[in-house]
Amino acid sequence: MKSRHAKIFKFIGVFTFSIVIMMQKPALCVEKSVYICKFTSESITIDGLLSDSGWQKAGVLKFFVPVSGKKPESTTEGRLLWDKQ
Repeated sequence: MKSRHAKIFKFIGVFTFSIVIMMQKPALCVEKSVYICKFTSESITIDGLLSDSGWQKAGVLKFFVPVSGKKPESTTEGRLLWDKQ
């Protein structure tokens, strides 16, 4: 009899937990985007500065981690290039 009661209580617990999770605020939808990593034949320095002309040709990646669902206080940007090295 204990085994049957244990299974029933386990089922009720899992069911209740599932209902609580489903009633939570829906997850944030993040749009996916495509980034094209451009080739460069110019010499570039990876130093965090964008003074090399090659970096000006690179597209900008903007990203953040939406933890709270609020607008981020600051943004992070990145740029990618590739060469034959």
